[in-house]
Amino acid sequence: MKNYQLTVTVGTEIRKFELAEYMFHDEERCIYHVFEDGILLAAFVPDHYHSMQLCKNPGHLDDELIDLLADSLESHIPPLPNSTGIDNLKSDLP
Repeated sequence: MKNYQLTVTVGTEIRKFELAEYMFHDEERCIYHVFEDGILLAAFVPDHYHSMQLCKNPGHLDDELIDLLADSLESHIPPLPNSTGIDNLKSDLP
């Protein structure tokens, strides 16, 4: 498990979060857990295009903060090795 710090600006408020990255994902567990002051607020999983999708929201965060956290995660976390982003798509056209 790796840990990172995330800083997100919401309006004029600067909030600091801890991010725990879990290497394995299955249908019941999320890869990225976001904490504030040791309390789990949200968890995300990347889709096949490296966009973060909300997996759990135990902190009942509003949509704006969820979007800001997802954007911050997407810009700081490299794509997973087996992700199928746009660079990996192949065309059936001749």
